[in-house]
Amino acid sequence: MNPLLAVVLVCALNTAPDACTRETALDIVVAPASTPFTCMMTGQASAAHAGLPGDGRFAVVRCERRKAS
Repeated sequence: MNPLLAVVLVCALNTAPDACTRETALDIVVAPASTPFTCMMTGQASAAHAGLPGDGRFAVVRCERRKAS
């Protein structure tokens, strides 16, 4: 199992970048990643594939450790 998750937070332009969190995001895209490098690359690719940024939205890519089950 991949230890990291690439998390793309999609927030409204009127949200400060520091305030763009899972709680304030309009949408969240999550994908597995094996290393910090692949996490950032996967996050960037996911944001681009979703057509972000645009339409009054911006994306923030974060890497999170997968929670143990």
